[in-house]
Amino acid sequence: MKKCRTYDCADAADTQKKVGDYQKEYDEKNTNKSARKSPGQEENNHAIEQEKQGKINEQTHTNREVIQRHHCLNVFNLSGEKDSTAALILMIERGLPIDVVFNADTGMEFPEMYEHLAKVDEYLYRERGLHITTLRHPKGFEWLMFKEPKKRPNVIQRRIENHLPLYGNGWSGIKVRWCTGALKTKLIDAAVRQIKTEKAVLHHIGIAADEEKRCKDKQYPLVEWEITEAKALQICYDHGFDFGGLYEKYKRASCYCCPFQRTLELQNLRKYHP
Repeated sequence: MKKCRTYDCADAADTQKKVGDYQKEYDEKNTNKSARKSPGQEENNHAIEQEKQGKINEQTHTNREVIQRHHCLNVFNLSGEKDSTAALILMIERGLPIDVVFNADTGMEFPEMYEHLAKVDEYLYRERGLHITTLRHPKGFEWLMFKEPKKRPNVIQRRIENHLPLYGNGWSGIKVRWCTGALKTKLIDAAVRQIKTEKAVLHHIGIAADEEKRCKDKQYPLVEWEITEAKALQICYDHGFDFGGLYEKYKRASCYCCPFQRTLELQNLRKYHP
């Protein structure tokens, strides 16, 4: 993997201190004002003061988020599908920092997806001077499917009992999605861990607002901005990214051998990508 550039991480303590001092000064000023008011006025203005305090707390939280974004290395996970593409477009247009863009190539993508990623790379370089960093498993999908030797004793024992070979993972399925873990998640997580040894990281993922249940402990700009899957696709189309017509034929534009494809999609696969 091409090593990302490094630079010093500025200390945000002074800025955070200023935010804290502002809130302290605000509290003291309003405490003095309250001392001069009559008991009736205090009761009437209690709700107003709570609302003001809530706004101060909200602004403090927002300021700290901005500080964090600009003083960490911002890593973006680009699958190439509509949601991650839309998230990248919006982050660029809204001026949010992006330092590294990772894409995990399974080697089993549609030809149109590789063409789309090339267009996104051109757009990214034109707007931010960055190129996509592509990650690949050293041995690839077919080796994992047919040849990877099993090492765990319980797996070996179970395969012996069922008269199965001691190598290969077979066809990926809905319950056992070894492809996603081995060819995508593990590669990107390992790359991010390597960066974290040198610098704090904010990891951005393109999950749409209507899939918020998938969110964990990373950054999800589409969820924050309430961008649904339908809106994400339209954003891509509006910016000239049509995925070579993939979303007109398939619900997903991931690997062509994805086990989540439905009957109609499999029929289209036979028709358009035999």
